[in-house]
Amino acid sequence: MRLGNYTFNWKPDKITPVQRIKPFGQVNTYSGSAIFQWTPLLQGVPIVLEWDMMEEDQYQQLKIKFLSTSVYEFNPDNRGQSYNVIVRTLNGKYIDTVNNEQPYRLDVQLVMVIESAASTSTTTTSSSSTTTTTTA
Repeated sequence: MRLGNYTFNWKPDKITPVQRIKPFGQVNTYSGSAIFQWTPLLQGVPIVLEWDMMEEDQYQQLKIKFLSTSVYEFNPDNRGQSYNVIVRTLNGKYIDTVNNEQPYRLDVQLVMVIESAASTSTTTTSSSSTTTTTTA
């Protein structure tokens, strides 16, 4: 699992599935209602990642992403579709450990909002006997 150039040390315990949302509105009128609906959208869909416990180092790496106004590429499984996301919230309870071991965060929640699907570019080059396809 990757967010921008950061690869997660500990994967989340829970993650919401990425699924398009359908914009829909309804207004009651004197004689019925007016219903509005549009094509399902990916933009604006929240992705929530949750950990029961997380190392403080990982929390600080995610905090850097949270404090930035950048758009990051998020890849949930390092294989399939990636998404351009904005980190909206990051929360976690700080606890210190005995014997000055590394502190941890409890009940960590990271909320990202999808801006768009990340595009993948494909380049194909040919020579007399071989064809090479590269996906970036």
